[in-house]
Amino acid sequence: MSGKTLGGAKLQGDRNLLDRTEALRLYTTGGAWISGEEGRKGTLEAGKLADLAILSADYFKVPEDRIKDIESLLTIVGGKVVYGAGPYSRLSPPLPPVSQEWLPVREYGEYYKRGSRTRRTWRVRSRGRS
Repeated sequence: MSGKTLGGAKLQGDRNLLDRTEALRLYTTGGAWISGEEGRKGTLEAGKLADLAILSADYFKVPEDRIKDIESLLTIVGGKVVYGAGPYSRLSPPLPPVSQEWLPVREYGEYYKRGSRTRRTWRVRSRGRS
């Protein structure tokens, strides 16, 4: 990929960069390897887990600097929908209540997803404090 941080700093030389296919392969198989579950997940094979996500853009076609903006529109784990957004939001299960009083999400609500926008905006939920 680019070898740059989200802030644009170049950390890797070109000889250390991966193409998109190799990066995706290492992300999926590497995740299975690190958890010791190569026999159950990490590749598309009969008998392995088949969790999936529908993405907001085609990972293989978007410009490299826009890969970071790709979001899941639908995520299925273990045959159950665990997240839905946009046209799939009606399939999304309800969020569990925030149980710890100290968590910032309790005060500020959900963070807005950036998507294809160039600016970050935040949704703020008032809790009656000034």
